[in-house]
Amino acid sequence: MVNRKIFLSGMSILSALILMGAGAYAFFSSSATSSDNTFASGTLNLFLDDANESAADNSVTISISASNFAPGASTSGFISLHNPGTLPIAEVEMTMDTAETLDPSANSDMRDVLNLTVLLDDTTPDSACSGGTNLTSAIDTQVGNGSGQLTLAESDDGTDQFDAFLTGTGLAASATRNVCFTVTFDSGASNIYQGDAVNTTITFTANQDVSQ
Repeated sequence: MVNRKIFLSGMSILSALILMGAGAYAFFSSSATSSDNTFASGTLNLFLDDANESAADNSVTISISASNFAPGASTSGFISLHNPGTLPIAEVEMTMDTAETLDPSANSDMRDVLNLTVLLDDTTPDSACSGGTNLTSAIDTQVGNGSGQLTLAESDDGTDQFDAFLTGTGLAASATRNVCFTVTFDSGASNIYQGDAVNTTITFTANQDVSQ
């Protein structure tokens, strides 16, 4: 019996030594390092110019004006939108802030009789705004009464915001697109608009994504 206990104890010790030996068994390994990983943000910029500017900037005086404007008359001008940044612009929104000056009265608002036409042109624009894609109806659907004709009063709706005013105004890096405006004094405007004047400020906002 004693010999059997000694035998079993010896087997237990031998088993423990085998397990310890197995646990100490070595495996080869190899590693590699990837260094100098840099994450730098891009730039999203929108510059403007028109017939009065020789270089793109983010603030321009738009060359759309008329004096001694009479019913039935029109005036036109364009603005070029530039993307000098490294990231693409998904869309451009336009804010219009329009105020009547000189002779405003409770019975007249000249913005009601000034009709706005907006064209998007990828070619070199001219002062006559010839060519391009007419987006007036699409803008009127967003901010106007849906008649297809857009007035300055409709474009300045109190929130002063065209929400994604142009479909297709995406600008790739280094790209340029031209927006042309024609303002027409409604031929049916009555005498109550004599002596009135309207001043409009247009702000363009570049969005990286259409969800903004």
